[in-house]
This record gives sequence, C-alpha cells and structure tokens, in this order.
Amino acid sequence: MGDLPDPKGFDTHQTHLTDRIRQQPQKPSYDLDAIHNSFTAAKTDIEPEKFHNILTELIKPQLFGSYDRRELCKRRLGYSTKYQSLTISLLDGDEVKAVAIRKAGDVKWKTYGIKSYIPYQIKDEFVFFYSGMAEIILMEALNLSFIGLQSDSVLHHLPEELKELCRDKVVVILQDNDKSFKSMVPKIRKFFEHSDTIIIDFENLLDRKLPHGYDFRDFCNEIVEPKNILELLENEIMTGGTNDI
Repeated sequence: MGDLPDPKGFDTHQTHLTDRIRQQPQKPSYDLDAIHNSFTAAKTDIEPEKFHNILTELIKPQLFGSYDRRELCKRRLGYSTKYQSLTISLLDGDEVKAVAIRKAGDVKWKTYGIKSYIPYQIKDEFVFFYSGMAEIILMEALNLSFIGLQSDSVLHHLPEELKELCRDKVVVILQDNDKSFKSMVPKIRKFFEHSDTIIIDFENLLDRKLPHGYDFRDFCNEIVEPKNILELLENEIMTGGTNDI
C-alpha cells in the first residue's frame, strides 16, 4: 500500500465539496415529503426527555461533540407516533429521498421512498464507506466524507459516477462483522478501481473477538469520544488497515 496518500492528511480535511451528480431512480407514488414532515413535526409533540432517550438508544449523545444536534434533529430525525420509534430521513439537498422508521413492530428500518438511494458527501481525500441507516448521522457528527448503503442488498446500485468522484482518493471500508458485508468487500474494491482502499476490521482494530454484526455504530457507541474515535481510525489507516482479504 505504498502508493496511498499521506495518512497525515486524515485530519486536515479540504473544504471543497464535490458536486453531487443526482441519481434518478423511480420516485415513489405516495407523498414522501408529507411523511417526512409528519415525522419531524411529531418529535416536537413528545417530551424532550423521551425523544432524547430514544435517540440515545441509537447513538450516545456524547458522539455529537461540538456538532449542532438541533440542526441535525431538524433536518434528519423524526418520530413515528404509531410505532413510538425514531425515524431518519435521507435528503439530497432539500429533496427527501427516503424515510426509515427504526422499529416498526417486528420490522427494523421500515423504509418509505427510494430504498436503493445512496447518500454520499465527498469533501476530502478519505471517503468512508459504510452500510446502515444510523451511520449517516455519525458521518455528519464526525465531519467525515462518506458513501453509504441503506442495506447490504443495494450494493449493485452504486452510481458509476462515484468511480470518478473517488479517483485518486482513499476509500475506507468500515466492515461490519458479518458474512454479508465481508462478502461484499471484493466487489467494493473492484468497483473503486481508480482509488486506494483500506479495510477497517474492528476485531483487528480493537484486538478482540467481537459479536456477530458489530459495526461502526457499535464502535462509536463503545469509544464514545469523537476525538478518540478519529485517532483510532487514523492510526488504523496509517498502518494500512486489514488488506489481506
């Protein structure tokens, strides 16, 4: 991995954002804006302490650091009165692409909108690749560049323009501790043919056996302090991550 960009650049982010090339999947037949608006409005009707506790079940509040959680709550987070559950909205600018309810009965992340929509923000040389709904909140709170899958099953919906947008950058793959994600890694690396790739295997990073399904959210909730999270990631990147897969 001698041709990787200097890892010291990890914490010296550039400020220029890559212009998003809009994806054009088929729009849902129902009013997604109305769903998003109803969920964001509903969170103001419940006790702030209750909403805080619901959010804490997903992400520990310390992880927000200096990030303005009020703005995040206003834009992305909502509440389903029917299911008494947190909701997360995926937005492309002001356009609502998908809204997911964390727990809808026995269903985790019941989604309205475009399930194949892939949110991304590329603003510096290290781009973090993840799978999951909660991770987009962590990416914004930690001020990281990212490409996200709503679930493993939508990997084949990666837009081709991302190959060029990530050209000569480092794609840091945040590997979930399960067979499904691990089976995707060769495909992810092949897709980003113009980029260097680094795999973050949390078992290697933490030097212990981890439970099945352990992911970036679990890692962040365990380490808690944003500064420590970034330092651990930076150290792993500097050593080349786990690239013997």
